[in-house]
Amino acid sequence: MFLKNWSPLIIIAFISALLLKMPIITVLILAFVMIFWIASWWSKKAFDKIEYTRDFHYTGAFPGEEVQVKIEVENNKFLPVSWLKFRDPWPRAVGPVDEERLISSHLPHLGNLHNVYSLRWLEKVKRTFPLKFRARGAYPIGPTKLETGDLFGIFSKEKALKNIEYLTVFPSLIPLEGVHLPR
Repeated sequence: MFLKNWSPLIIIAFISALLLKMPIITVLILAFVMIFWIASWWSKKAFDKIEYTRDFHYTGAFPGEEVQVKIEVENNKFLPVSWLKFRDPWPRAVGPVDEERLISSHLPHLGNLHNVYSLRWLEKVKRTFPLKFRARGAYPIGPTKLETGDLFGIFSKEKALKNIEYLTVFPSLIPLEGVHLPR
């Protein structure tokens, strides 16, 4: 998009540099165009064959229990991903044990789990952390928003995944001795 808007000026500058025999300016213009072309191409290919999964050991537990979650990000192509950032909306009631992992959101009961990756070609990265089930209810996790771009940081793209999963916190168990039932 950038090169399309500025292409007449770039062409005029390139031709002027050639006619005025300014090799340094000519090389700089060519390098500038090549960098922008590579960055544009790279950002278009960045999301190809990227897989993001959450794997919960259990999707239901009682209040106070902890469950492990494993997050995997996989780059299944030969083009490395220089940076990949994801934001996962996450209810605090079933959030990480370390509550500081969740970044504040505009909703008080919801946080955002952020992670940033740099993936080589055909690389899979796994991160595991414990969740603490705090309050009774059924809670949606997601959808995840991914952001990535080119190697030079010129272009960026966003993508929303349709990966909503639910975690359930069961009611607390109370001993039968504490319940006064009629006979």
